Amino acid sequence: MNPTETLKASRAEDVLGYVPHTLGYWPTNSLVCVTMSKGRLGATLRVDLPPADISSFQAHSFSARVVDYLLSDERADGVLIAIYPPALLGPSWQPCMELLESLECAVEGEGLVLRDAWVIGTDLWRNCYCQNHECCPPQGRSLEDIRNSPLSAELIYRGSALGAAPGINGQSADELSIQTGPFGRLSPQQAAAVLPEENRLREQLLHGPRGGASAEALLAQWEPFLSGENRCEVSASDAAALRAGLSVPLFRDTIMVQAAGGLALALDGVQEITRCEPLDVAAADQRDSAQETVDHYAEFLMGQSPAGPNWKRMDTFAELLGALLFDGPGGHKAPVLAVLGWIEWCRGRGSMAGAHLDAALGHNPDYRLAELLSELIARGHLSNWARNRATAWHGIQEDSA
Repeated sequence: MNPTETLKASRAEDVLGYVPHTLGYWPTNSLVCVTMSKGRLGATLRVDLPPADISSFQAHSFSARVVDYLLSDERADGVLIAIYPPALLGPSWQPCMELLESLECAVEGEGLVLRDAWVIGTDLWRNCYCQNHECCPPQGRSLEDIRNSPLSAELIYRGSALGAAPGINGQSADELSIQTGPFGRLSPQQAAAVLPEENRLREQLLHGPRGGASAEALLAQWEPFLSGENRCEVSASDAAALRAGLSVPLFRDTIMVQAAGGLALALDGVQEITRCEPLDVAAADQRDSAQETVDHYAEFLMGQSPAGPNWKRMDTFAELLGALLFDGPGGHKAPVLAVLGWIEWCRGRGSMAGAHLDAALGHNPDYRLAELLSELIARGHLSNWARNRATAWHGIQEDSA
């Protein structure tokens, strides 16, 4: 697959077939909005549907918040809306239309055009505006039209797979469709054998020097995987070293920056953060350079760098974390789940991020990274990368054939 190739969505079924692949799952009880710019699909936003009995004022407030998110795509000139209630017909239909009217007013009030809208139930779907009963029968159309659309079939052919929606049917985030790519997954017996060595290495990192040679050696173990040089199954010794690094917050953060911004930035950043000796008071240029390095490091950690991350490395990072996702005493699974949540937050997939973060907190209720990211999501904060079309994630990228 060529990641620069443009896929065509020529029919409603194609657009609606595309939506689940951008989210990673088939949405339910959801409002999904897709921005458009000059006929091209842009950013995808998914939020929970409000209660069916909300007041007009509450519907207006909800719609205003949704449109505020959509305006983050500065090039957007139009919007497509898909509503996923529990069922297509019956009591849920009229509230969908009332909500759509509120959304239409909010969208057009900001100078955007509502291009089209659909309601997708558990068995049937229909267009909200079309009155032609030949193409849009009143009873709706089968969901198989969407699942078997040309664009959906093309995405599946190219390796896109849908997992279950997070948080439904009693499913934990541990059981989400977490891909491991070529890195495989250790057997339970192999995983159990990893833990003693992981604990030994963790103690070394906790009580040894924080920067310099320790950081360089640790990041050197991660780099062949993140760069794509090593695409083999993770060995038990590799797993012990990689997981040990994630268990120490300073090194975990540095590994996250390494995945997003590269090895050089990660090394420079952690060395400045852990610098023991003060800089020469007279060396203003040296101090400014050091502060610039730390600021750049922090921008990547918080999903705010103007240039955006290297998404191919980030996708590889997510697969590698999937291979490291096995349990151990003391909440050892929490760091891996929390960093997976960070990746999903960077991608703009808040529901998936929240599910991983909830699972991390289930393993360790006091895990600070998961707490902080959960709070950001609860307040509606998106990563800057997800808010900008130029830096947003556009799905798993594969090498050109």
